[in-house]
Amino acid sequence: MLTPEEIQAAIILLMKSQPQLVSAVQEEIREDNWMGRDFDYPCYRVALGNLSPATNGECRLKILDIAFSVYCFAEGTSSKHAAYLAGLAMNNLMGKQIRYSDQSGPRIIPVSRIDIPTNGVVAPVPEGERLWRSEVQFISTIKEVG
Repeated sequence: MLTPEEIQAAIILLMKSQPQLVSAVQEEIREDNWMGRDFDYPCYRVALGNLSPATNGECRLKILDIAFSVYCFAEGTSSKHAAYLAGLAMNNLMGKQIRYSDQSGPRIIPVSRIDIPTNGVVAPVPEGERLWRSEVQFISTIKEVG
């Protein structure tokens, strides 16, 4: 069965392959629980949500429905930049497919394209004196290869 770490890595690699996302945050795209010393803004953080088997039978642990959120952080007196980052995430990820390979070959292939569920976009909220966070929630179905 795929690990949450592999799935999150695949999502981050997909985001880092999107030039608009990378240029908007100067490559600050990491997992939500990243604890590095330097936390630069603006940035995207990926939080893996629920993972559920999508089928019954032999493929039960190979095909997964996944949910994940992209948190969009920005500094400033206005929430405008955080909302802009959320729009970029929506436009650059919706309709894409999650894939992942390691040294032995493909590990994750898409079953469905990335979509946004109902109520999947959260408007910016203050996270501190000059820090804003917006959120875009995504869903997809993936399959483990091998």
